[in-house]
Parts: sequence; structure tokens; C-alpha cells
Amino acid sequence: MKLTLSAKDVASTDGPEIDTRLRLLESVIHALERTVKSARGIRDRLKSSSKAHGTKKHYGISLLDLLQKGALFTDDRLELQWLKGGPVLKGKVKADGTVMVKTRDGWQSFSSLSTAVSHVAGRSLNGWKHWRRVNLDGTATALEAIRDRYLKEEVNG
Repeated sequence: MKLTLSAKDVASTDGPEIDTRLRLLESVIHALERTVKSARGIRDRLKSSSKAHGTKKHYGISLLDLLQKGALFTDDRLELQWLKGGPVLKGKVKADGTVMVKTRDGWQSFSSLSTAVSHVAGRSLNGWKHWRRVNLDGTATALEAIRDRYLKEEVNG
């Protein structure tokens, strides 16, 4: 009788039920691996965005100023990217100095670069750092660099 009871306690190693359970367990493990990878990415982005920032500096320069002085043109292709490796959105500057960005909902107009990036990113960001002009040779120049170059030329006359 003792042998009969102990034999019932041992699981059978064959049968479709075990194979089904093993496949289910493997799929759960893969889902957990993807979740952990995604959580690490989010954690890293939050760490990089929560670094201490200095006092906001206002330069008194607008897109309209850059357009009027020929540092930027309405036919320039603009790109917006607020996360490294994140989505890149198309943009353009209008003759009145407003900026347009192509979102999932179509083209939307904004009064400033920062308003546009903050709207699509869902948090407050400096638009001058995240917008760039696509040059004719395919390279990109941050609008912050274009603004800084304009300021230097204004100071040096």
C-alpha cells in the first residue's frame, strides 16, 4: 500500500497537459522579460529628464526674428525629437513666426517651439533644444545653434 500511495504523488512526465503548461510558462517568461526591458527604459528616461536644470534664460529672440534676418526660411524643413531614439516629427515655420508640427491628428500650429514640443511630449521642454533644421546635405542643425549664431552676429555687428 505504501508503494501505491507514493506512486500517485509522482507527476507523469508525458502527456499534452505538461507540454501545454510548459509553453504557457515560456510565454509568461518572455512577457516578463519584455516588461522588465520596457520598465528599465522608462526608468532611464525619467532619470535623465529629472536632472537638475539651471535657471531659465530668456534670449528675447523669436522665430520671426530669425526669419526677418534670413537666419531661417519658411521653406526650411524642421524636425522635432524630444527623446533620444524616440519619434521624429516633421515641422515647418510659417511666415508669421509660428511653428507647425505634423502629429497623428495632422498638422497643428503653435505660437512657439517650446509650446509645440511640450504639447506633443506631454511635459514642459525647451523647444530650442529639441527642434532642428534639416540642411540641404541631410545633416541637422539645432535651432538653438542657429539662434546662438544669430545672437553672435548681432553683437559683433
